Amino acid sequence: MPRAERDALNNERVLRELEGVPPEQRTARFVCVMALAGVEPPPKAGGIGVSPVRVPIGERLTTSRRNLPHWQRGGSTYFVTFRVARGELSESEREIALQSCQFIHAKRAWVSIAVVMPDHVHLLLKPMRLPDGGWLSLSSILHSVKSFTAHRIQKLRGAHGALWQGESYDRIVRDADEFDEKFEYIRLNPVRRGLVEEPRDYRFLWAPEPVPVAHRRDAHATLAPKLLARSRGIFEGRIGLPVEVPRGGNGFGYDPIFLVAPGFERTSAELPPDEKNRRSHRAAAAELMVESISRLRAS
Repeated sequence: MPRAERDALNNERVLRELEGVPPEQRTARFVCVMALAGVEPPPKAGGIGVSPVRVPIGERLTTSRRNLPHWQRGGSTYFVTFRVARGELSESEREIALQSCQFIHAKRAWVSIAVVMPDHVHLLLKPMRLPDGGWLSLSSILHSVKSFTAHRIQKLRGAHGALWQGESYDRIVRDADEFDEKFEYIRLNPVRRGLVEEPRDYRFLWAPEPVPVAHRRDAHATLAPKLLARSRGIFEGRIGLPVEVPRGGNGFGYDPIFLVAPGFERTSAELPPDEKNRRSHRAAAAELMVESISRLRAS
């Protein structure tokens, strides 16, 4: 049912269940809890900002600051997406892109699965280790795939200009469960798009068999998230009597029957937007969270 109709029925139910309860016992409150989770940052340092992970001795974290931030940690597995700049790829062009993804497997990266959709590519991969102990950069691997396919496809088209968008999306896979989640997301992409009924029927989906156990189980980069900050905001009031509520049109849910403390003269739905936003449980939680973030950045 429409939101307004559902809200009205909920409010009627609350008023009915509180029938006979005196005003001083009709206390109510809205509560908002905010949590900031992530990997623990290292001590504050100069440069481009705070790194999102503590880097164990002997490991190295690199960053890239193009339009989007890109984090790379040696030994990590990445869920990667890049998109065509405009239009769609034909079937022959998707074949070229898939062959390029297959080519880098066991040469520049361990590719667990790849799919080439009409307008984007998904990859799950782990860059290979270099003889000196370092790791091939994710950007260099993607550049090799994108530049080769762009040159080949644009030549066949007799066209010029960029084939792919300049930016790509990449995410460090944190553990085996997330690896499985991303693997299934990629595998089912053609089905969700309505291109095939079964993943095996899509020609431009590829996964080497079997996925190396070491690759899958090492997919996490010990980036277990932890709770960094938590805040709680409360908006106190009480539920009005049926003779005085519902009132007001500047709200939804229980706002029209919620009399705001301490005066209990106006409902939350009668407050002007700026006052409501300033006094709300969300505002209180957000203000405390900002203070917590400021302390984290200063530490």
